[in-house]
Amino acid sequence: MNKKAFASIWIILLVVVILVGVGGYYIGTLGKADVSQPETSQQTETPPQTDLLSDCDKLVSPTAKDDCYKKVAVEQQDIYICDFLEVKDYCYGDVAGAKKDLSICSLLENDYSKDYCYRRVGAAKADFSICDMIIHKEQIQDNLCYKEVAQEIKDKSICYNFDPPYEFECLLGTAIGLNDASICEEIASDECFLTIAVQTKDASLCEKIVVGGKKEICLRNV
Repeated sequence: MNKKAFASIWIILLVVVILVGVGGYYIGTLGKADVSQPETSQQTETPPQTDLLSDCDKLVSPTAKDDCYKKVAVEQQDIYICDFLEVKDYCYGDVAGAKKDLSICSLLENDYSKDYCYRRVGAAKADFSICDMIIHKEQIQDNLCYKEVAQEIKDKSICYNFDPPYEFECLLGTAIGLNDASICEEIASDECFLTIAVQTKDASLCEKIVVGGKKEICLRNV
């Protein structure tokens, strides 16, 4: 082999080595960029829930702050957010209703708080049998449970299977759920007329209210 041919081979080999080295460095640089980019994105991304709680933290009024925490807890269906509140039992009940999860009620120690929880879940699941779990019978949560379940079921015929006062509460809830003022006449309930009048913006229903104060409230809100 002459010197010219030998030199040519060495030049070709040198060029190949340089090209391979440069190509490898370029590919490696791209690989690092691809790997590091998601890490940068992850570091700067803030979970939405954290943002929502941060907004609550900025509120000055304790009542507004608690309302904010409870709203987030219900929206996220997360009872642990309720722990930010001073009084958390009702928050647990509202989250239980949002999740339709009766097991959350068993976490509460106070019987009245449990009753509220049963009422919220009963209404959410449209299930009268959950109302039967309420401990303090013929109290406000007990009555409201029948009323709110009836609002969801919207079947007047079921109500006649209950004894007073549950029959009344059931008919009241059915009337409100259906916006049926004829049921209000059947049970002679000012609350029934007032609620439906406001819901339907029908001022004529206000005239059927007997108690003067409630009639004025009705007319102001339709």
